[in-house]
Amino acid sequence: MKIITKAGVIAALTGLTILIAIALYYAFIGLFFSEDVHLIYKISISLVVLGVIAMFVGIIRENIKSKSDSKLNEVEN
Repeated sequence: MKIITKAGVIAALTGLTILIAIALYYAFIGLFFSEDVHLIYKISISLVVLGVIAMFVGIIRENIKSKSDSKLNEVEN
């Protein structure tokens, strides 16, 4: 890739990351520090987010483990 293309990709990804971070911040503040939101919603949304994060971590760990096993199997054969 040319340098101008790399700079464009970096700028776009940086801007997108900042926008996502700001959106998550305001969603967190709006959910947990607003008195209009019932406690059951706060608990249930937190549990859903924690469950999704746990699934992603499990999948990533499993993929990393299977990649290291496959390299060992290739060497043995």
